[in-house]
Amino acid sequence: MVGLINLFRNQISKAIVNQRTPDIFDEIIGYDDLKHVLHLALSSEDSISILLAGNPGNGKSSFLQCVEKKYLGHSLYLDCTMMTKSGLFDLLSNNKKVKILLLDEISLLKKVDQGILLNLLQSGVLIDTKYKRHNELKLKSLKVFATCNDTGRLIAPLSNRFDKFVLPDYTYDEFREIGFKIIRKKEQCLKELIIDSVWYELESKSIRDLINLSKYVTSYQDLELFISIKRKYGTDRKLPVFDR
Repeated sequence: MVGLINLFRNQISKAIVNQRTPDIFDEIIGYDDLKHVLHLALSSEDSISILLAGNPGNGKSSFLQCVEKKYLGHSLYLDCTMMTKSGLFDLLSNNKKVKILLLDEISLLKKVDQGILLNLLQSGVLIDTKYKRHNELKLKSLKVFATCNDTGRLIAPLSNRFDKFVLPDYTYDEFREIGFKIIRKKEQCLKELIIDSVWYELESKSIRDLINLSKYVTSYQDLELFISIKRKYGTDRKLPVFDR
């Protein structure tokens, strides 16, 4: 019986991966099965909360940006490093057509603001108490898509409200394919060296590091100098973390 169930699961997985994914996520390389799940969530009439977690630079934010572009006018993208409960309340109050809330770096929200968001996910009501006034905003069938690097920074009740998907780091082939796509106006050999330098020399799988390095480098000499400086000052130094 177990063997039959596993066979059925494998067939379903293959069908999902081989199915043509919607154009909405075409610019994102890989994750074909996850794209299908997100498409199902966007097509659903129910309220759905999805959290994309994983290391920095593995494409989490790109999913939110694709949804924002597709559902322009009906979605709201917010960088949580600068968001407060009052700001969210005002934004949603002024955008009545919003049906999809896109929250980037949700783990950087202050604990009190995470509590406000938890109430929204539980009851569909956003509460604002600024200026000693109690205001409520009722939101029906709101979908919430969020990203974070560290789920440990989320309060447990909020974390449990999300359907979580942890994105793995890119493989070398995926990293290389993305590199050739995003690095422009450089000759082929230099592109290859930039990609390999980030992957092997900096030992990084982050697309952000690839983008940043490509901005500095215009020649082989630039690349050699940049890598030597990165090695000298380090990319993994422990810096103080302040709890928000």
